Amino acid sequence: MRWNMVVLTLVVSCSSPAMGQMSVEDRSAAHNFLGGVKACESCHGELGYSQNSSVPALNGQQPDYIVSRVGQLLELPSKPTGSALSGLVAESETQALAVIAGYFARQKPTARKPGSLAEAGRRIYENGIPARFVTACKSCHGANGEGHGAVPRLAGQHANYLAIQLRMFSSGVRENRLMHFNTLDLGDDDIDALVSYLGGDLTP
Repeated sequence: MRWNMVVLTLVVSCSSPAMGQMSVEDRSAAHNFLGGVKACESCHGELGYSQNSSVPALNGQQPDYIVSRVGQLLELPSKPTGSALSGLVAESETQALAVIAGYFARQKPTARKPGSLAEAGRRIYENGIPARFVTACKSCHGANGEGHGAVPRLAGQHANYLAIQLRMFSSGVRENRLMHFNTLDLGDDDIDALVSYLGGDLTP
């Protein structure tokens, strides 16, 4: 595919003579790719390795999930801090967004560093809480939290970010019928344990 050749050229060097030999169409595609990556990195960190515990890491994330989540965010009445986010999609084709998502997905995922409540979190992740109709997280997110397709990778994600999202799902602030149902009866201690297993201990 032409887009794959564009990305390969970019990886070799953005300023190489090859850039000057590209067609106008390919130079435009390359500009969109570079601009989109930079826009994402301005919040999510270089190569998607976010250093802000409330901003999700993109490195190693499922590409279909990134594309899906960007679409969801753009449908919100109030856009996230993201003039960058809005501009990215407004100026890029859907195919460009998919290529950008694939770029971040190919980065090495952050290793999971279990925290002090990890064992309790592991039990919830693997078994759920049947008495409260909480389904095992692994049934959708994979045995190791790797995710698949439009289901996000959770392993190695910031604990603070995960805790915020779980509480938003539980309260209905973030809309997802399945996640709302599965988190509705999770207590604060349950959430703290889950994120300790997936991402480590919460930080101030």
